[in-house]
Amino acid sequence: MGLDPNKPYVIQYVSKFYRRNKQLDKALSLLKRVQEMTPNSAFVHHQLALIYMSKRQTSIQNGGEEDETLYTLCMQHLDQALSIKPSFVYAMLDLEACYAEKKNIKKAEEMFEETIKVATAKKDSLHVVEVRYADFQLYHMKSVPLAIMHYKEGPRLQKDTADGKRCVQQLTKIANKDILSNPHDGKVYGLLGYVHEITGENPHAIKCYEKAILLDPGNKEYLTALCNLR
Repeated sequence: MGLDPNKPYVIQYVSKFYRRNKQLDKALSLLKRVQEMTPNSAFVHHQLALIYMSKRQTSIQNGGEEDETLYTLCMQHLDQALSIKPSFVYAMLDLEACYAEKKNIKKAEEMFEETIKVATAKKDSLHVVEVRYADFQLYHMKSVPLAIMHYKEGPRLQKDTADGKRCVQQLTKIANKDILSNPHDGKVYGLLGYVHEITGENPHAIKCYEKAILLDPGNKEYLTALCNLR
């Protein structure tokens, strides 16, 4: 492969390429080499955790049994990454995902609160934190209002990123589902108005806000949005 063993950062990015292309054993082999050279790298520990997480998910998707050893290895490397770099936002998010998967909701919630503080203070990847926290509220806490609130923050922070676009998709999905079950709820049309507004579809946004105000007269949020659009 011609990789320079004296340049571990080259090897670790090749390993990252293999992981993203589902060549997990190759990725793991390379990254273990890097770990020997840089045992105190938070980045390397995080990448190892992601490999073990991917191996576990692949096994489950292929009909295999849940592998607790892989889960334990993943947690160990995430813990190690955070012991080296306590403000490592992405490692914090992945640790929260592991807690949530195991239904340790209290621990996941505590980690999310800490991550939001860190990301806000560092101004680092806050839009990613918002979408992950929104997912957590929607799928684990079953709180649609809180999920909506955090999905709305994502595009405000980074509209054109993959995470920002995913927030818009999730909000659209929630609104369309709610229209079917409760077509006379002004909040639903207000949410659709926001989606159209954030994506630059102003004529559609105006129609949705007008519908929202008809169903919820006097709502200051919708009136303000409508005035700004007009």
